[in-house]
Amino acid sequence: MTMVPLPQQVAPHGYRRQAIAERFGRAAYTYDDNAAVQMIIAQHTQSPLVLEPRQRILDIGSATGRQTSQLATAVNEVVGVDISQAMVTAATQRYPQLTFVQGDAEALPFPSASFDCVYSSMALQWVASPARALSEINRVLRSGGCAHLAIMVAGSLHELVLARQLAGMAPSVNTLFSAETWRLALADLPLRILSQREKCYRDPHENMRSLLRSITKVGAGLSFTGEKSTPLGRRNLQALEQAFPKDPQGQLSVSYQVLHLILEK
Repeated sequence: MTMVPLPQQVAPHGYRRQAIAERFGRAAYTYDDNAAVQMIIAQHTQSPLVLEPRQRILDIGSATGRQTSQLATAVNEVVGVDISQAMVTAATQRYPQLTFVQGDAEALPFPSASFDCVYSSMALQWVASPARALSEINRVLRSGGCAHLAIMVAGSLHELVLARQLAGMAPSVNTLFSAETWRLALADLPLRILSQREKCYRDPHENMRSLLRSITKVGAGLSFTGEKSTPLGRRNLQALEQAFPKDPQGQLSVSYQVLHLILEK
């Protein structure tokens, strides 16, 4: 399995789950203002969807509910589920006409065969086991149902990893599963791959402070040990910005490697 290198020890699943929920909870009211690249990826994930009003859809990793509300314009019922209760609360406040529940993608709180479609964009990368998450998607899907997934995979944020190394700083980027690991996790499931593609999305920023904010203020930047990130001082920020490769426009562009999957049960 190819993974972004991290020296930290992997925490037990229960502790890891709690730590991730807390981190995303702290981002509940800063997420929308900083999730520009996440919104672009979500739009690309939604664009192939062909929905009918009678269908029931599950949005895994619904966050503040913005994508859930867009899905709700095409069907009669959409349910959003998120690991963070604070995100669920924020989404419910913004979209009180929709249903949001707290839950884990690896143990979805829904009966089997209860959805016609599962949608998830930029959320499943935080699970401890791709096999468990995909098994749960298979379980809650009805026969003939589909899943449209966008998953950040290994190779993401590599510019930041390299810049920290060059600046003599410790790694702090999350460990991510490879695209191949996700594909292999489908092998024993009755989910047919209708489409699969990997796409690199680039997120440009004027300075290092803006780039780091785009990561931390959407709930990312969490180590599996659950430790909080320590804010960088001015000297370290300058060192990191000097070490970071500039794009042709002189901006700091960080890349997101995303696996797009369309599955059918």
